Amino acid sequence: MPWVASSRGEVYYRRGCGNANRLVPENRVYFRTEEDAKRAGYRRSGSPGC
Repeated sequence: MPWVASSRGEVYYRRGCGNANRLVPENRVYFRTEEDAKRAGYRRSGSPGC
C-alpha cells in the first residue's frame, strides 16, 4: 500500500519517504489511497517527497 501513518500521529506519508521510514513499525497504519488516509483523520505531510 502506498501510504503510511503512525497510529499515534496525525500525518500520513508516501511509503518509502524518509519520514515514513522513521515510523515505529508496530505503530504503522497503511492506506491504499490518500482519500482513505484523509477519511481516517490524517493529513498529508508537508515534507518534500512525502
